[in-house]
Amino acid sequence: MLDVHFNDWRKNRTQEDKKRKHEMNIFELIFSRKATELGLTIEGHELINIFCLGNERRPYSLSKRPEIMEIEVKVPYNFLEFLCLESTEAKFKEFKRLIHLYVVPVLLEYSPLSKDVILELVDRSLNQIPNQNYEAVFLAGKTPKKSPSRKRVALLKGVHRVEGFQLYCEVYDARGMRIVNKLLVEEIGEPNAYSRFLGELKWQSDSLIVVKSPYSSWQATIEI
Repeated sequence: MLDVHFNDWRKNRTQEDKKRKHEMNIFELIFSRKATELGLTIEGHELINIFCLGNERRPYSLSKRPEIMEIEVKVPYNFLEFLCLESTEAKFKEFKRLIHLYVVPVLLEYSPLSKDVILELVDRSLNQIPNQNYEAVFLAGKTPKKSPSRKRVALLKGVHRVEGFQLYCEVYDARGMRIVNKLLVEEIGEPNAYSRFLGELKWQSDSLIVVKSPYSSWQATIEI
């Protein structure tokens, strides 16, 4: 597995800047998953952890931490440059530049693959991001059985975007037609923030569904 992660490590970060770090998470997630799927790996290491120091006087440095399977890279890049970009497309273009600037050199030095193969796999992994419409959609839960009348099926669907995370409950009738699409949660995009909403989906009756989290006191009801 290969996991690429950028960290905003400036000394003068505001609380708002810290909250907005999630805006890059979706790019990291899609890129890392596709790169791993394509076999882009570094032997003995799973994480490329890049610390953006926001200080041009701080030189680039790299250290290997084999005990935790991590390669740590410190770079002078100012993460605020990314945060100041307004559109998703502009943020993706900047992310692509950062991958080539800071991640590709690490892969070229430590991956057993050839340069041509590395560059090809990096580009294919990056292209997966717009191919997925800059979002990751996943099934967070489903009813193990149909509704008590056995005519309806309910799904819990998570959507991770640059803007954040949304959790929906969808209900389908016997013909496969969607009859409910209710937004339950809007949150920041970091998995450790929205994981507390990923709970169990149960039919209470033919017209009532309850979603209850095992990790917090949160729950939601969906009436049909």
